[in-house]
Amino acid sequence: MPGVDVVVVEGFREAPGPKVEVCRAATGREPVAAGDPGVFAVTTDRGTAHPPEVPRLPLGDVEALLPLVLRALGLGGAA
Repeated sequence: MPGVDVVVVEGFREAPGPKVEVCRAATGREPVAAGDPGVFAVTTDRGTAHPPEVPRLPLGDVEALLPLVLRALGLGGAA
């Protein structure tokens, strides 16, 4: 894919690499990656068991998530 810096995919929770976990109360499921060091942010509408240093963002808050994604990928972003 020439000219592409980032590809976002769903799934691959067992694969290594940086991840954003999406946790929705409506699913009734527990977070799956609370112990995964690759999870660098959580977007959610409820509390989670992720380590306190993992930022939690409201669902749909793309403006807050984008700098975290850029930083995790080494493309700049929030320090």
